[in-house]
Amino acid sequence: YVAEQFRPPAYILLIDKPLPQTGYTLVQHLRHRPRGHRLPVIVLAPTPDAVRQAYTDGANCALLRPQQEDQLREVLTDLHVFWTEIAQQPGRVLN
Repeated sequence: YVAEQFRPPAYILLIDKPLPQTGYTLVQHLRHRPRGHRLPVIVLAPTPDAVRQAYTDGANCALLRPQQEDQLREVLTDLHVFWTEIAQQPGRVLN
């Protein structure tokens, strides 16, 4: 009964912090899971190289993380609106 009421998230947002030798194993892990391979994964990365790596690992969207709090808030709001109201996702197609 509980599983029937579970609704998967619209997306997963990863705010990358430069941790040595961790890579994007979560993105890679999600891409190999039955329920995670279609789930949109968004990465806010600290460097252009980290953005490129996020795409290599299977992220749907990767961008440089804004350094200013107000810019970060605006980016997060825009991403949320896009992935929940604009993007047409499998299982969430709007009528």
